[in-house]
Amino acid sequence: MRKMNVAYWTVSLITIVGTIIFLIIAPSQVPIRWNFAGEVEGMGSKFVHMILPVGGIGVGVLCYYVIKHEQKKGQKINMKLVMIWLVIHAIFFTLLSFFIFSKALSNP
Repeated sequence: MRKMNVAYWTVSLITIVGTIIFLIIAPSQVPIRWNFAGEVEGMGSKFVHMILPVGGIGVGVLCYYVIKHEQKKGQKINMKLVMIWLVIHAIFFTLLSFFIFSKALSNP
């Protein structure tokens, strides 16, 4: 259980650090929308790209504390399964965020 907690918070920290690095190196206007051909259809502020990592971490933290609260009320919850889900969730949002960051930086 402790290993899963460490894994979740490590992935979340990597997401936060990656987002900060993106905000430092990205220009003020970056692509925010692409069509299926990969062509840029819209430009916007680099801060728009914070929605995904912040939202992903927020959902994970919210789920974690709601489940902890339910356990205190006496509900039987398999925390190991929940922590595995949270770690997979955090990894998915981290990879997706970094993919979008790389696409935004590769299109001037």
